[in-house]
Amino acid sequence: MRNAGETDATDPGGSAPRESFATRIGLPFAVVAAVAIASQLRMLLDDSFIAYRYAANLAGGHGLVFNVGERVEGYTNFLWVLVLGGVTKLGVDVIAASQWLGIAAAAGAVVFTHRLAVELGRDTVGIRPVVAIGAAMFVAIYPGITLWGGSGLETTCFTMLVTWATVLYLRSPTSIGCGLVLALAAMTRPEALLWGAAFAVDGLVRQRRELVAWRWLVVAALTYSPYYAWRFVHFGYPLPNTFYAKTGGGWANVVLGLQYTGKFLLLGGGAALVVLGAIALWRTRRHRWLFAALIVLVFMTVTVTGGDFMTNHRFFVPLVPTLTALAAVGLGRTWHEKSRPVAVATSLVAVGGIVLAGLDYRSALWMRKESTLLCNLQRLLGAHLDQRAKPGEPFASVGVGVLAYYTNRHVIDLVGLTDEHIAHQQVRMAATVHGHKKFDAGYVVDKNPAFVLLPADVPGFPFLPAMAGLIGNEDFEKNYVYEGFGTFRRRDIAPKE
Repeated sequence: MRNAGETDATDPGGSAPRESFATRIGLPFAVVAAVAIASQLRMLLDDSFIAYRYAANLAGGHGLVFNVGERVEGYTNFLWVLVLGGVTKLGVDVIAASQWLGIAAAAGAVVFTHRLAVELGRDTVGIRPVVAIGAAMFVAIYPGITLWGGSGLETTCFTMLVTWATVLYLRSPTSIGCGLVLALAAMTRPEALLWGAAFAVDGLVRQRRELVAWRWLVVAALTYSPYYAWRFVHFGYPLPNTFYAKTGGGWANVVLGLQYTGKFLLLGGGAALVVLGAIALWRTRRHRWLFAALIVLVFMTVTVTGGDFMTNHRFFVPLVPTLTALAAVGLGRTWHEKSRPVAVATSLVAVGGIVLAGLDYRSALWMRKESTLLCNLQRLLGAHLDQRAKPGEPFASVGVGVLAYYTNRHVIDLVGLTDEHIAHQQVRMAATVHGHKKFDAGYVVDKNPAFVLLPADVPGFPFLPAMAGLIGNEDFEKNYVYEGFGTFRRRDIAPKE
């Protein structure tokens, strides 16, 4: 049902524009490009190994735990962990499987970006089908999509799901599929609730009073609620443990979040996408408030929570397909109008965004190289330390994923991502580090770990409060000695040979 004054599709009947031969060729080309680039950027990432550790314990019958016997929700990607648990149970290489699943999801995000641009083009006069192909191509080569697609994380899976849900909502808010996909997205990452809030804003603005127009919400709630009730009862907190570990800094987090947002706008092509997307919203009334609310909610949430320490704008990546579809329609609209100077100006903005996004591959290549190298070193170091420690003795580290996955030992997370006690410490947060600010040195020392991994040879050490807290702890200095390679050994353990 349409309100008065709302524009219809590009043709009188409201049907989708007929796709040209170039369009039919362009979309498969974009998908192949995304898969080809992402496959070359496959990398090892310690955060991914946290999910692998949960998946391994789940497949092994220990439940959703990082350390056996500790019920801590140290992940924010339940559905992804569940899938990886099934992969592990089948005996498939979970690392390779997670990378290729992420790459497939990146390809899916490209397809749904195209579909989203087509849906938006219905409501904007003069938009040609090739505009949707342009949007798909940009997403296919966007560094954040291709890098995180091959990282083993859930980022592109979540991106695909929320973009798919948006397409289904635009087609019909009465869609059962929209509610189901949105619920799956919320089980993949809780930020999907922002998309649900934006859909709700659209329904309220458009004064949808019939229950059938809110069927997407009913279906999403009925699907998501049992899962949420289970996780609340099982883990005992309304939000994942990682949320408590990374938040609590007030204005310190906001300062970091503003810096993170600024990098996306200035270095990730975000400013160009927002400017061109604003033109699309200005030229159409239908669903204007949906996208305006979604953009504001995502930007506010990322800013308030402090952003991320990793490169290539990971927390903004799920919004990139939507921003790109809007930007493509906005650019196409300016070329349809008679003002050639405006069209040229917006084209220059688009070219600038593409160039900046392309330059961001320098960060992607650096991240791939450094992260993979670090994970391989941690694996080798962990194997060496595992032979020197007694069975059952715990380790402690800042990066815990690789160490725990390959040694299968109890590993204490110094910054609390997988440790409930540290995550709930009331620590004044500094405006110098994204997340990873909480610690309890005395608690760690009392756990008596055999080895504590701290990168003491890295310039700038100690660059995390948890590191400084341990180094300044009297009992730690008395009981542990540094033996190089980022390893502090408990004094009763024999020195390395």
